[in-house]
Amino acid sequence: MEFIKDNNMWRGFLKQIDLMNTLNGGVSMASMNMEETENSLVITVSAPGVSPESFNIFIDHSKLIVFSTIPGRHPEEESELPLQVPMFYKTFDIPYFVDGNNIDAVYEEGVLQVTLPYRQKRTSLQRKIDIKHS
Repeated sequence: MEFIKDNNMWRGFLKQIDLMNTLNGGVSMASMNMEETENSLVITVSAPGVSPESFNIFIDHSKLIVFSTIPGRHPEEESELPLQVPMFYKTFDIPYFVDGNNIDAVYEEGVLQVTLPYRQKRTSLQRKIDIKHS
């Protein structure tokens, strides 16, 4: 129970909560949806009040990483480096049939839409494999 007496730990924790609750008039939760069309997968992230500059999208091998940060300033720091507060973070597996070189993202009216186009028209591969006996 020694950690309860550590005032520095509580101050840091409460400052982070205060920053998250008061920055830019409060923080709204982002909602995410994924749908499959005939030629692509479409990921839609709705985050009202979040600027397009706050979003970041990276491809790391077979992973698509989508996240946003909220810039802020640490009240006790006088440095020029802004404090970045994460708001949304999601990692997706990129399926083998997606053309990774043509992944595209568009931000419009508070909605980020990431399109993962298929390499070719996807066909369903389903069949029973017969087991041979030796």
